[in-house]
Amino acid sequence: MFFIRVTLAAEIAAQLYQEPTFGRIKFQKLVYLCEHAAGMNLNERYSKQAAGPLTINLCTQLKNNLKKTNGSR
Repeated sequence: MFFIRVTLAAEIAAQLYQEPTFGRIKFQKLVYLCEHAAGMNLNERYSKQAAGPLTINLCTQLKNNLKKTNGSR
């Protein structure tokens, strides 16, 4: 399931990275909305925040995975 989430996150980032308002909060909102709209049950625990759903694990996992992938080249 982690591969699915990484692929989804990579696609979102690839489509929106040049948008001036694209940041961590918008990124997490879009991942959440895509997972919810697609009915993906990834057992991630999002917490309700003022700016929208947030999961600390998502950014940490993605950052660590990208570092591993980039470091192995």
